[in-house]
Amino acid sequence: MDYIQNLKDSVKLWWEHKYLWLLGMIVAFFSGGSNFRNDFDSSSDFPGKVEHGFDQATQQLDPIVQSIKSIPEELWIVIGAICISLLIIWILISIYIKNKAKSGLVKATEKITNGSKLNFKKSWNLGNKYWLKVFGQNVLLALPIIIVVLIIFGSMISIFYTNRDISFDESSFPIILSLIVILLCAVLGLYSIFIGCIKPFALRKLIIEDQSVIASINQGMRYFIKNFTEILITFLLKLVITILTFLVLALPFLALFLLFFMVFILGFVSLIMFNIIAALIYAFLLLVIFTLFSAAIQGPFVTFHELYWTLTYLRINDYKNKSVSKGEVKLTEI
Repeated sequence: MDYIQNLKDSVKLWWEHKYLWLLGMIVAFFSGGSNFRNDFDSSSDFPGKVEHGFDQATQQLDPIVQSIKSIPEELWIVIGAICISLLIIWILISIYIKNKAKSGLVKATEKITNGSKLNFKKSWNLGNKYWLKVFGQNVLLALPIIIVVLIIFGSMISIFYTNRDISFDESSFPIILSLIVILLCAVLGLYSIFIGCIKPFALRKLIIEDQSVIASINQGMRYFIKNFTEILITFLLKLVITILTFLVLALPFLALFLLFFMVFILGFVSLIMFNIIAALIYAFLLLVIFTLFSAAIQGPFVTFHELYWTLTYLRINDYKNKSVSKGEVKLTEI
């Protein structure tokens, strides 16, 4: 396998099909977008202004708190039910959109390597068949973590409940708790590494070969073990590219983040002096803008990640289609 050519072809595919970046942005958006020193003039009374602003906010907040306390309990139940319903709806929408976008991204990469002409709409619709299976695969992979956490915390509650009348050295409690936390972190860390190794290939077994959820996880694990050397070299090459990209882009992104932080703090403090509701609305809108901005930045990287591993999978697996030649998948008219 020509690892350098694989990387070049991935970059070429990524650059010439920028509509796929939108899918990466969608995945990034629904996946979640230092000491700061201000060089203000020494005569500026900025700390005093902040304190004054929060004093005014507290005065404005008091009638709001009183109004909240006067709300009947029945109305609180209705409000809580509405909030929970909206949260569930948002979670379901996020699951659908994120998994559909990721499925479309992987499937579109396979079709492009076979010479298909796609656009954003066609690539997006390719995920219709697979998004639910991708969600099922994620749930199944996360199930052991959920079980381990429930067993450990259930055991802790059971032990302390059954032995609540037995005296014990209270000084040993922090030690026991620390050991449990360390054990839990170790187990979760090792399993997370395991998932990270097999998931890229289990996902492609699920989408490219249209396997079932359980079969794709099993075959993904076998695929990783069988092709460990090739995968390791491919991973290390991508790691080098990722580090170099980070070194080049870190300072500009850090400067933009600090600028955003300054705008957020200064705007929030200024507004909170006049109206706390306006300040909260400002903070919410700025948070939405920051999330969209983060997704726009992360989107192309997410896209390249999925393209790179899909192309790697096709080449290592010697995928049998019209683009196969001498054991390597060629990109036709990317």
